[in-house]
Amino acid sequence: MDNYEFYLSKVEVAFKTSNPNVICENIAEYLNFWNKDNLTNLFYNKKEHQYIIDKFEKYILQGNLKYIVDSKEIIEEISPKILATALVEQCDQISEERFLQFQKRIINNDDYESKIILAKSSKADFDLIEETILKSKNTEYMLAFVKTFPNKADIERFCTKMESLAKHTINNPQMKQQRRNDFLQVKKCLEDKRRETPTFRM
Repeated sequence: MDNYEFYLSKVEVAFKTSNPNVICENIAEYLNFWNKDNLTNLFYNKKEHQYIIDKFEKYILQGNLKYIVDSKEIIEEISPKILATALVEQCDQISEERFLQFQKRIINNDDYESKIILAKSSKADFDLIEETILKSKNTEYMLAFVKTFPNKADIERFCTKMESLAKHTINNPQMKQQRRNDFLQVKKCLEDKRRETPTFRM
């Protein structure tokens, strides 16, 4: 049995034990070995690796986020969307320090959908997430953020930023039209809010 098979078998045995500590520790060992020769492993063992990660992510969503060991390999391997979903559902089961560690992983990632999911958590830094999305150039996610948090998002700022992006000259007509459509929807959200809240001004 080569080293890869050894660490893979340890993971398989761990899942059969249903012991969360053993599962997380063996996943960490497996990923640590995997990363030592990532290219070779991707070539020969990509399918098995993806199966292990998919299985582990499902395991995390079953209420086991609190058992994740302090492993950089594990935290970086879990998809931001899965991690954000687990944080929203299980934030009361982990420490503030761990929550901030996971939040940092999501905010520093380019996956904006995961940021919108995370913003639903009462423990999340909503303002920081909002600022991160505002700094992007993706009007689709800006629109999604405003629609998800119509009473909490700073719609004025989103409207201003998206109008600027919609007017920006780019060589992609489809993207330009997308930006304009997204902006018009956010503009309507702003107008609706003004009508519903007489004291609210642009």
